[in-house]
Amino acid sequence: MDSGFYAACTGLLAETDALELTANNMANLNTNGYKGQLEFYRSLEASMQNHRLSPLNQAVNDYGVLGGSAVDLKTGEFQKTGNDLDLALEGAGFFVVKTPAGIRYTRNGNFHTDAAGRLLTATGDAVMGEQNPVELPSGSITISSDGTISQAGAVVATVKLVTFQPGTPLAAEGNSYYRAPVASEH
Repeated sequence: MDSGFYAACTGLLAETDALELTANNMANLNTNGYKGQLEFYRSLEASMQNHRLSPLNQAVNDYGVLGGSAVDLKTGEFQKTGNDLDLALEGAGFFVVKTPAGIRYTRNGNFHTDAAGRLLTATGDAVMGEQNPVELPSGSITISSDGTISQAGAVVATVKLVTFQPGTPLAAEGNSYYRAPVASEH
């Protein structure tokens, strides 16, 4: 069989996957906190790992395939919302959120409080402080650029902000949430 057909088929599959990534990025263009996915390619020959290839196989199979995607951590545009609890992150940091599935990370700072004063995401999950979920007293508060929340000059809570080492694989889970490997935050 002509291996050119395999190369063409693999190229078609790689481009289809890349198109799906682009379509997902476009569909979430206006989603708060959404971070785009960037595709990356690898050599088919490199994916064969320890298999020895003849010079002919190396020449014929020297083409790229989609190697996966990575989260684009560039800072997006800031928009003033008028809600004192809406926060934005500059740089590569993430808010820490406690969900029913466990700890997740987000850049979506569209927050509100419930009747008990707990700081929640738009989907109702608890925003974490340094140790526990953030609870706010009633009344006017201010939030500094490092996540410290104050009321009448007294610190009442701190929003937990984390970063990850470059290359840490973040898995998108929907609702602008990401899952990271255990103990990868710092």
